[in-house]
Amino acid sequence: MLAKRAGSVLVLLALALPALAQEVPQLGSVSPLWVGFERPEGLELQRPGGPGWRFAFAAAYGNTAHFSPEVIRHHEGVSGIGAPLEASTVDEARELWPTADIFAVDTEVIRLDFETVYAWKSRWEIGARLPMWRLAGTALDAWPSRLHDVLGVSNNGRDSFPEGQTFVALRPLRGGEWNLIGTTGSEVVNASLWTGRSFAIGDRGWHRAWLTVGVPLQDSDAFGESDWSVGARWAVGGASRWLGYHAGLGWTAQGGSAAGLGDAADTFHVWAGVSAGLGKGWSAEAVFRIDDAPFANVDAGKAGRTTGEFAVGLSMPLGSRIRWHLALGEDFPGMGMNPDFSIQSSLRFAGGSKKR
Repeated sequence: MLAKRAGSVLVLLALALPALAQEVPQLGSVSPLWVGFERPEGLELQRPGGPGWRFAFAAAYGNTAHFSPEVIRHHEGVSGIGAPLEASTVDEARELWPTADIFAVDTEVIRLDFETVYAWKSRWEIGARLPMWRLAGTALDAWPSRLHDVLGVSNNGRDSFPEGQTFVALRPLRGGEWNLIGTTGSEVVNASLWTGRSFAIGDRGWHRAWLTVGVPLQDSDAFGESDWSVGARWAVGGASRWLGYHAGLGWTAQGGSAAGLGDAADTFHVWAGVSAGLGKGWSAEAVFRIDDAPFANVDAGKAGRTTGEFAVGLSMPLGSRIRWHLALGEDFPGMGMNPDFSIQSSLRFAGGSKKR
């Protein structure tokens, strides 16, 4: 009975909202394990609004802290709670627990994206994205900790280590290792290109299919060895009087390697979301996505498990041709190496085309 009443209330609220077009938050990857690896993001996920140019500038911040229980236990016993984590502690944990999945990741990622898309009247489009990555450790470490305390969610061992430390050390069961300790500078590792076509389904529905190419701009760096990648994506969506919705599937054949973790894996992508009109061009958005582990030859465990995340946010007009998107993201507990907490923001410009 309670479920029926709640459903009736939601339906009544939904019918009171105005019509809108489908919108998708940025939800760019801000995990240290995704640097240089391809997945559907940004303008690539947007349905073309009409012929002409579109541009976007996006900024994203992600805070990731994942520690295997063995690392936390050994660190607290050897160095004490709150002491800086040493690489030797991770190595010793590998020796003490030879059958465990040993990892320690504590870092912040800041990412800036520049994107452009051109669409023709025939509904074909081409696009490009250039991301710049920066790994760092700052006082912003306190934000997700406080948020998790408010929500009553586990801090994944954050309290055992100092704030502001950048530390990535992975020791997979099959051997090999990856160390990235200390602050690194900004790097442009790769670029993304895509082309595809959209098709109408009735008056308000649509579906799209497109192909992507990842272009390496650096042969190798602290994140691993970059290489070419190719992918295929398909999405479907539409809008009613009060709700926009979309969903998609994708696959990427990823070249290169992830430092000492082995060759990059083929990556599968699933995403879906909704957007609801709030009046005067504003809309509320929600989206979730699941991507498989980005690296091959990594045993099961948090360092190589399927990744999942969701985000909620707002979209608002800034004039007739500009929209601002702001979203907060969280990972699904126990689903790999996406950030515990992320802030996503983007400005999207619709240039249009000249009339003839």
